[in-house]
Amino acid sequence: MTEDRPRPQYGEYATPEQQATAAGQKFDPQAAARVVPPSHGATTPPPPDAATRFAAPEPGRRMVLVRHPVDRFFTIFMLGLGVFFLLTSIPSYLAFANTLETGYRQFGGGKFPEPDLANQVGIWMLVAHSVLFLLTVLWAVRRISRGRVASFVPIIGFVLFIAVFVVAFVVLFSAEPSYFQDVSNTISGTVG
Repeated sequence: MTEDRPRPQYGEYATPEQQATAAGQKFDPQAAARVVPPSHGATTPPPPDAATRFAAPEPGRRMVLVRHPVDRFFTIFMLGLGVFFLLTSIPSYLAFANTLETGYRQFGGGKFPEPDLANQVGIWMLVAHSVLFLLTVLWAVRRISRGRVASFVPIIGFVLFIAVFVVAFVVLFSAEPSYFQDVSNTISGTVG
């Protein structure tokens, strides 16, 4: 009988008895039954079904998305609003002096005396808004992926942005107090 396979060179087709004889040992069938080499007779475990695949997460990765679906919806909704407000406010940040003048003209005022300062503050506000939004998204996604409540994260991001906005206006107030005094007088005169 001829075989199509090549002639063994290193005993890979040898039976356990032949391997023991070649090694100069006595073959013990009970010991061979206890130890099965991985290349001989090792079977791969069957693939897990859907119930076991999702029931036990892998040790290094915990991702639970179904624990708080309403919270996840509101978190993603608020982050979507944040993207919308960030993208629509970019032009007003880049020309912040024009934005201040437009608001002031609505109340019957004039031009902002320090447009360069206002534009610099606008750029810094854009950078702060972008960084705060990115950090808020990262924190929210991390909490969602761990199955924790995350709807408060965009609210905290918004409060921090309002704080940055107030600081920016304090900087502008301190640079040109007379301009903002005129604005407040015009607003109080218009409203009252």
